[in-house]
Amino acid sequence: MERLHVDKAVHFFLFAVLVFLVFKPLLFSDATVSFKNKWLVIIAAAAVIYGIVTEFIQLYFIPGRSFDIWDWVADSCGVIITVYLVRKFLKAYF
Repeated sequence: MERLHVDKAVHFFLFAVLVFLVFKPLLFSDATVSFKNKWLVIIAAAAVIYGIVTEFIQLYFIPGRSFDIWDWVADSCGVIITVYLVRKFLKAYF
């Protein structure tokens, strides 16, 4: 059971890092606030879609792997929390 929790934490962390690193160059740019917000939402949506697509790829194309909705939930939570934290703690750059 503990291994299951570690797996979900890894999913959460990797997607949180993914969103932050993809958004970071834009965050510290001179772009307008609305442009940054628009792209933060686009990046977050793309990451959530990427998470579910990888689950389907595992189900249909990778022998021995399966679809796990909870992996996708952990991925999506990592994305959502990162968007929240970026907006809350890095608002000086918005």
